[in-house]
Amino acid sequence: MLFLIAVCIQQARSFHLTSTPRAQTDSATASGHKLTNQAKSSEKLPADATIKDINRRNTLFAPALAALATTSLLSPTRPSNAGLFSQAPRRQLELCIVSLLRLQYWAEATAQALQQDTRKSKYLEARLACKALVTGKIGGGASLNVYNLNSLQLKGCLSDLVGYAGDQGGAAAKRKVDEIQTDLLESLASVVEFDGLETTIDPSPRASLTMSMYTDTKAMFVRRTLLERVVPDVQALIKMFPDVKSACEAYVKTTYADELPPRLRAGSE
Repeated sequence: MLFLIAVCIQQARSFHLTSTPRAQTDSATASGHKLTNQAKSSEKLPADATIKDINRRNTLFAPALAALATTSLLSPTRPSNAGLFSQAPRRQLELCIVSLLRLQYWAEATAQALQQDTRKSKYLEARLACKALVTGKIGGGASLNVYNLNSLQLKGCLSDLVGYAGDQGGAAAKRKVDEIQTDLLESLASVVEFDGLETTIDPSPRASLTMSMYTDTKAMFVRRTLLERVVPDVQALIKMFPDVKSACEAYVKTTYADELPPRLRAGSE
């Protein structure tokens, strides 16, 4: 394509250089008549056409060819298969670790609240939050914490962490992080689906229906899942990236102090 454009430019320049200077037009009517005839590409030149007529015709089209070639050269070209295999840019590693820490601290605080008088509201929050973390869908009756957790885009962060693990530790580290993140998502999904009341696919039932089916046994199951499965999985993932762990912990304590679990709030006071 570029070669053909270059040939067009070269021919246009040669036609322009070899053409004789145009004399003053005889009259406006005669000149307009000639240009109209020359613009008809389908009309052939007569056999006795002079060199001046041919050069005049070439001079008419030379600027158009040059402009077309310049536009084509300056316009960015894109391969026909561009975008088919491109990947979205990864999130910053520290941002992913911060998101995991916020999830861990929420799980710890919620598990402790499930032993208190506010356990019913926290039970509903835990189920809605886990569904939002897994699916990105928020059901009715969601609290502010549910919206905050949904904004973490957990699944995207976990996918990026698998890539970072492969870059830093090779295939073995990548495989290990992939297994842990799969376990974490399954643990969160179990909080949603354990009693058959809802699934991660269908919309959440009304909050009133969920609460009408509440029992202390269900609250205990959610609490134990958060403490015994979710928190250890998150800690295992963070442990795979020790270089940024301390800095991220300090950042969360400073920026999200209101999200800290009781054990850390007591230590910071």
